[in-house]
Amino acid sequence: MGSMHLNYFLLKGLAVELSAELGSAVLTGAFSQQKEEMILEFYTASGKQFYVQAHLQPSFTCLAFPKVFHRARRNSIDLFPEMIGQRVVKAEAPILDRVLVLYLRDGLELVFKLHGNKSNLLLLKNGEVIRLFRNQLKADLRFEWPMATETCQWHLPDSEQDVKSSYPFASAAIHRFLQQKGSGYPPAADLWKEMIQHLEQPKAFIDERGPLPVFSLFTLDQNDTLFKSLSEGLSHFFRRYQYKKQLGALKGELNRVLQKRKSALMDQIQQANNRLKELDQEQPKSQWADLLMAYMHEVEPGQTEITVQDFYRNQSLTLKIKSGLNPQQQAEKWYKSAQNRHLEINSLQGNIENRKVLLAKVDELLESLEAETDLNQLQEWILAFKPGPEVESSDHVAFREEEVMGHLIWVGKNENQNDLLLKMAHKDDLWLHARDVAGSHVLIRRRPGHPFPKPVIERAAALAAWYSKRRTDSLCPVMYTPRKYVRKIKGGAPGLVRVDREEVLMVKPAP
Repeated sequence: MGSMHLNYFLLKGLAVELSAELGSAVLTGAFSQQKEEMILEFYTASGKQFYVQAHLQPSFTCLAFPKVFHRARRNSIDLFPEMIGQRVVKAEAPILDRVLVLYLRDGLELVFKLHGNKSNLLLLKNGEVIRLFRNQLKADLRFEWPMATETCQWHLPDSEQDVKSSYPFASAAIHRFLQQKGSGYPPAADLWKEMIQHLEQPKAFIDERGPLPVFSLFTLDQNDTLFKSLSEGLSHFFRRYQYKKQLGALKGELNRVLQKRKSALMDQIQQANNRLKELDQEQPKSQWADLLMAYMHEVEPGQTEITVQDFYRNQSLTLKIKSGLNPQQQAEKWYKSAQNRHLEINSLQGNIENRKVLLAKVDELLESLEAETDLNQLQEWILAFKPGPEVESSDHVAFREEEVMGHLIWVGKNENQNDLLLKMAHKDDLWLHARDVAGSHVLIRRRPGHPFPKPVIERAAALAAWYSKRRTDSLCPVMYTPRKYVRKIKGGAPGLVRVDREEVLMVKPAP
């Protein structure tokens, strides 16, 4: 059932409550400290403070009545000075519409026009608009309505269309009430009478079964919460709506991040599997070397190719010898290439297993996220996606970032970031860079008491290779060493460093 927090019958009942609460109260403050929201402060005849919170954002309009409201010292502006110090005469919902009016002394009227994305607060003096809260709604300067209170002329409807034409201000609520009760048209007289009583003598119910709470003047479920007053129900509805909306927004953002990470992992696994298939279908170059060595005596000096019988596959095979190389040198080159192929296969298999572990973790997080209902817990989730507290977020957010087996990997995006990455690094962080070519600096953040696992180093090396001039190479040499052995060259260009000691890893470039 749609929410009824802007329904005419709610405002009509609310006007009765406010007239009793605010009769002869003095309006002591009107201010705004948040876009599209005004706070009204009253001092009642019984000596209490009473607050009205008019939340008029186009995406969500609602009135609330907080028991306490602390005004901010900054970014707060006073509004509608003409009505400050004026006493309240009464509150009224004068027409079959979503409008509530507070009548003040000296001919002032404060109008709450609750028309969804065109909601506004208007201050009138002697029937003429003198102030608008949302000044962009210029048409409200000519806002008029019949000042006499109208009443609803109830009759038993014979169809849904009859409801829509006769009760446009409550047609959705009426239809859903009858539908929930299992009634067709025309409804039974006693059921229609019950529905009228709900509207003419409204009570506040909150249904929290869905992703966002629903305010209703009917109770449609035994678990709906009944409130003592309409103002109390509205205030609770407003708090819960804002809470759940923020909760949903955070969950949506985290879900987006996790789904993006899951998609990337699945793509990386697929790419690695495709490359393994390619390697499996290719004949190992060590077999070419074996064959060339077996037929080496048949190769004439300067000969650049030879056709031999491939005893591995029982077919003829033409072997090409690079100009300037003798058969033994060509065979050595192929043996080395075969060794690199073996390293690539091991690296790909390790990366696949590593990403499968990460993928399982992401699926676990997505399942936990779906069930999460605590906003504070979600704040902790967000912090968990960032590096440790020793690094200020403003320093690291621009880096490319990835987490592997609990180790955070940072990748600089440009020369200046490469310099910044070095400045932020701890001496025991592991630094990586594609050898002998321009590229990004990569850093694996240390975890005290934990060595750098081989799969983590391989993944960081693959990133260093990918973000370098060797991106298109089948294999790329990547040097790695603790940060303490990397020195910025004095007076050198951004990102230019000297490495005092290093180790080298051959990897397949991977994003």
